[in-house]
Amino acid sequence: MGLLSDPEYGSVKWVRILKKVNGPLCFLCYIAAIVWFFMLANKEFNNETYFSENALLPGLVTKEFNAESSANRFFSEFLQELEDKYQETDAIPVPWLVAKMSQLHLEVYTHNFTLNYPMGQGQVYRGTNVYGILRAPRTASLEALVVSAPFRPISSHQKGTAASIALMLAFAQFARPQKYWAKDIIFLITEHEQLGMQAWLEAYHGLKNEPGTFYTSLGSFWKPGTPSLDLRKLTSKMEWGEDHTRCLDPGKLQGRSGSIQAAINLEFETPKIKYIEVKIEGLNGQLPNLDLVNLVHKLCVKSGIHHSYKNSYSWIRHNKMDEWVNGIWTMLGMVNTLFPGVPNGNHGLFHRFGIEAVTLEGRYADDQAGIPPKVVSLPAANFYRLGIALESILRSLNNLLERFHQSYFFYLLAATNRFISI
Repeated sequence: MGLLSDPEYGSVKWVRILKKVNGPLCFLCYIAAIVWFFMLANKEFNNETYFSENALLPGLVTKEFNAESSANRFFSEFLQELEDKYQETDAIPVPWLVAKMSQLHLEVYTHNFTLNYPMGQGQVYRGTNVYGILRAPRTASLEALVVSAPFRPISSHQKGTAASIALMLAFAQFARPQKYWAKDIIFLITEHEQLGMQAWLEAYHGLKNEPGTFYTSLGSFWKPGTPSLDLRKLTSKMEWGEDHTRCLDPGKLQGRSGSIQAAINLEFETPKIKYIEVKIEGLNGQLPNLDLVNLVHKLCVKSGIHHSYKNSYSWIRHNKMDEWVNGIWTMLGMVNTLFPGVPNGNHGLFHRFGIEAVTLEGRYADDQAGIPPKVVSLPAANFYRLGIALESILRSLNNLLERFHQSYFFYLLAATNRFISI
C-alpha cells in the first residue's frame, strides 16, 4: 500500500530494483507455478485415495446379479424396436419403454418438457422422459437413488446407449423381488441428452411453483409479461420475445420419490466393452464427493472390469517416470475438462442440487475418445460383469445413513487411485 499512498516510498532502493526486475520475476513465478503443478503428479506429492464414509462398506455383500440373459434379450428387442419403428425418426420409443417397465412391476411415468429457444425465431423443442420407480420395501420413500441413461437415436453422431437401457431394465427385474433395499431406485431414461435431464431434475425438485411461473438455470423466478431488460435495443440481429417465455419449461412430474442421495448415469453402446471410463466433471467445474468416485473405481476392480479416468489405467504398472508422465496427462485432462464449465455427461447436472453423481461410459481398446490402453489385450466385459458392478455400487449406496459429506469436494486426480486435495 505504501507504493500507492506515499509518493516518497518509491524512491527506496529495493523498490527501484523490484521495478527493474518486475518482468523477469513475474515470468519466473509463472514457470515455478507450472513446474510445481507438474510435480504434483509425482507420487511423492500426492496421496492415495481412501474412504472417509465407513457406512459404504464397499464390496462386503455377496453378489447375486443373475439377469444376464434378460439383459441380452432386452438389448436385442430394443435394437429391433428402433430398426422397425424408429428408423426414420429421432423420437424416443415411449410405448415400448413404458410397456417393459410396467411388465417389471415398476411405477412408470412419463415426463414432458418444452424448450422455447431463447434466441427467437419461434423454435420450439419438445421431449419426453420415461422413468420407473422401484419402491423400497423397508422405508416410506424418504430417500432414493437414480440410475439413468440418455436415449440416443440411430441417427445420433454419438455412441448409442442401447446396452445401458437393456442393463437398466435387467437390473430392475433383478432388484424388484429383493427385500434389502432401504432406498427407492429411480430408473430414468432421458431424451435430448442434458436438456431432458435438466428438465427432469427441475421438475423433480418443484422449481415450477405455479402456472406461468417457473425457475430454470437459464433465468430466475419470473412471470410471463413482467418487465424485463429490452435487449432488442442493444442488438438488431436477434429476435427477442415480449417476455421471458423463451426458456425451458420443465413441466410437472406425476410421480416422485424422496430425497435423491446419489445417481449413476450409464453410457454403454454394447456390453462387449474393454474398459469403463469414469466421468465426474459437472456444471461450472463442480465435482462429486471423492468417496463416490473411489467407490466406483474400487467396485469395478472387484467386479473384474478394467476402469480408467482420463485414460489413466490403474492396472498398468511401469517405472516411476511413466507413472509421473501419466499423472501429468491425467491432471491436464481434468483441468481441460473443468475449464469450459460444461458437464461431460448427464451426471454433471445433479451436482447443482447437492446430489453426488458420476457417469460410467463403456469404451473399446481403440476408442477414438482417448489414447488406447498400453496393454496387448483386455478381456471384454459382458452384461454379467456390468450388472455385478452396478449391483455392488447400488448396494453400497443403499447403506448410506446420510448424504456424502466427509470426503473431498475440491480435488485433482492424478490416477484412478491418486488425488491432490485443493
